[in-house]
Amino acid sequence: MPEPACDALTVGGVTYRHSAAKFWPRLIDEALALHPACTRIELAALTPEAFDPVRLDPHAELQRDARDLAEALMEDVIRETVAQLALYGPPPLVRVRLLEGDRELYAAELPGDCADAEVFVFLVGWLLEWASVPRDTWINLQLRGAFAARDQRRKRTYGLQFATRREHVREGLYRVVVALDPKVSGQSAQ
Repeated sequence: MPEPACDALTVGGVTYRHSAAKFWPRLIDEALALHPACTRIELAALTPEAFDPVRLDPHAELQRDARDLAEALMEDVIRETVAQLALYGPPPLVRVRLLEGDRELYAAELPGDCADAEVFVFLVGWLLEWASVPRDTWINLQLRGAFAARDQRRKRTYGLQFATRREHVREGLYRVVVALDPKVSGQSAQ
């Protein structure tokens, strides 16, 4: 029977149950199960989005969107959404690489229902938040951080050290790369 996935993560004494709190431990667990020698996980995506602390509160963003929608005709919103999708296509996928030192063990794109480029920026924002990276530095092209997180149910601790890099591709578009050096200790509750 497969091991249960992480359903909550405790960082700095606060327990989180949202998608980012589930995404990172699941990604690390799957990477290490697939390649136990993995020492680094790299994720990369093209996105116009910047790391923004405001995006950590999806309820506030949803309320802003709902306010904007309340003032618009639904037909216009649907027409604009379809036009943007036809023009730009769906959000780009996130590329993942598993490495042992400099040696590539595995490379692929994450499934779109797992994380796309728009969601990726939100997920990385939580790494920055948990590592207490000062919010006024999130606009910097390179950031570093580290923190420990605990999956209480499975009695597992994740030590995460990471670096982010935003590379300008062209006006309004960046390649965002996150390199994670995960350390996992503890046993799973079977």
